[in-house]
Amino acid sequence: MTSYASSLFFWRFVFATAVLICLFKDVEVQSQNAAAELALMQQFEQFMVEHEKVYDSLAEKMRRFEIFKDNLKKIEELNADPEQTAIFGVNVMADLTREEFRATYLSYRMPEDARENFLTRLKLDHEEEEEDEEEWEGREGGFGLLERNKKTTTTTTTTTTYPPPTKGPPPQACTIDWRKISPKYPSVDNQGKCGSCWAFSSVGAFEVLLSKSGKTEKLSKQELVDCTKESDMCEGGEFEAAFKVMQDPGLTSEKEYPYKAANGTCKSKFTVIEKLKSYKDVSGSDSKLIAALPTSPLVIAMNANDDFQWYIGGVLNPKSCPADGLNHGVVIIGLCGDSWLIRNSWGTKWGTEKGHIYIKRGKCGIGLWAYSFKA
Repeated sequence: MTSYASSLFFWRFVFATAVLICLFKDVEVQSQNAAAELALMQQFEQFMVEHEKVYDSLAEKMRRFEIFKDNLKKIEELNADPEQTAIFGVNVMADLTREEFRATYLSYRMPEDARENFLTRLKLDHEEEEEDEEEWEGREGGFGLLERNKKTTTTTTTTTTYPPPTKGPPPQACTIDWRKISPKYPSVDNQGKCGSCWAFSSVGAFEVLLSKSGKTEKLSKQELVDCTKESDMCEGGEFEAAFKVMQDPGLTSEKEYPYKAANGTCKSKFTVIEKLKSYKDVSGSDSKLIAALPTSPLVIAMNANDDFQWYIGGVLNPKSCPADGLNHGVVIIGLCGDSWLIRNSWGTKWGTEKGHIYIKRGKCGIGLWAYSFKA
């Protein structure tokens, strides 16, 4: 009997000890999870301060925090992918779902009468392009180009909250760069929560072209949003319809007709300060774009895929970016080896070098819809 009681006591002791160990481990795990969650919340708070984020309620803040955490996982996956050459990290869009990103920022609309001819633009003459490219590479300083800088350039990131790994080689030195061509290169604007990329790219390219002659006046994007009859305002628009307004009546200043990031009513009177003289369709192969770029920044339509949401540096070389998915209007301002340097309209806290992006040539339908300007 004594032996049985001793055995029973022993096993009870073992069981109790095991329970206590499990409890302590559970407490330890919970403590580790709580510490990790606290670190993420601190990172989110830093993100809110850096990007001036204010939410309507605590419930909305917590919802955005959950989206932020999900996006961190996606950013980690992109940076861990050995095939990705760009750098991804926390930026101003880190609290948006992909659906919100697409609906808010990607709004280029192809003209209905042009859709029939669109497929023919996909059939580029690659042999001619390669020949032209060989000839171009042999020209040093031609067409008013800047002399090649043999030193590699580096990019800067716009985040302090999520240090990314170093990915891929830096962009090659630019043989054309409108930031150097123009002594008064204008800062990148922010279209905000309005699908007006078509207006911002149109006006942005015009401002860059005008800045070459020293003109620094910011022009009105809201005028195009309100006064382009063929557009859907913040729900999308077309380039050529915008260009016609830029020609007649012309554009007023940002000060006189400020941007609201919302649909408005076209003002009946305003002071026109600049008129677009003419525009030219330069759509086609890289060689056509390269030939046009020294004399004008190029307004283009492209497919801005989901990788754009968290891009902060390097050369973007997306895996999946179909040419037939044009959804965003931007401006090509540079040729940098095998990549384009593109001016976006998501503010200076997005992308690299205060609102720009390097993207591998031949990707995302770049060149299928492109225009140059004469001021």
